[in-house]
Amino acid sequence: MSDDGFDLRKLALRPEDAQNPFGTTRRAPRRTRHPFVIVPLMWLEQLQSARCSIAATYRLALYLLRTHFKNGGRQVTLANIALANIGVSRGQKVRALEELARLGLIITERRSRKSPIVKLMFVD
Repeated sequence: MSDDGFDLRKLALRPEDAQNPFGTTRRAPRRTRHPFVIVPLMWLEQLQSARCSIAATYRLALYLLRTHFKNGGRQVTLANIALANIGVSRGQKVRALEELARLGLIITERRSRKSPIVKLMFVD
């Protein structure tokens, strides 16, 4: 200790303070992540001219865009079970795929006794 009243030992950190020097930290509230879909403007323009089974066509289009994004841009294999979760039946799937192909938004590769493979256009 010096004559000027300065004590270096008072400034030293205790071992329990060295772990978290600022006391308790408060975590930011966790945001819930809701799934979202990015829709290209070309798709919106083309979907506006859809004529048959419009609801199923829109649902399928949004599902395809989201799955395409999640797969990293690869082709999408379109199983019936996945579409049942979004409210599209087998028959609606066939009609919606035909409508999207007619609009020029997708190219489908039909396979006998297997799910079709869908390639999306105008998304890159």
